[in-house]
Amino acid sequence: MTMTWNLRVLEVPDGASSYYEIREVYYNEHGKPWGHSKATLQAESKEALRTYLTWALEAIDNPTFQDCDLVERDANDPPIQ
Repeated sequence: MTMTWNLRVLEVPDGASSYYEIREVYYNEHGKPWGHSKATLQAESKEALRTYLTWALEAIDNPTFQDCDLVERDANDPPIQ
């Protein structure tokens, strides 16, 4: 099974306010989000980093994602790396 993922902006509640992180969000075969990575930014090369940052900029234009948007993980979903 091929893992489907994209970058999303995650809103993280912090007391009376929130902060935002860009994370990889993973989707099940039904297109429902079931998990996400920690907030990190690393790449194998400068070109890979440039590509990742392009995706990150695209993520800012997508709807904000919250942890409560996750669905139960399916047994067939591969592990998050």
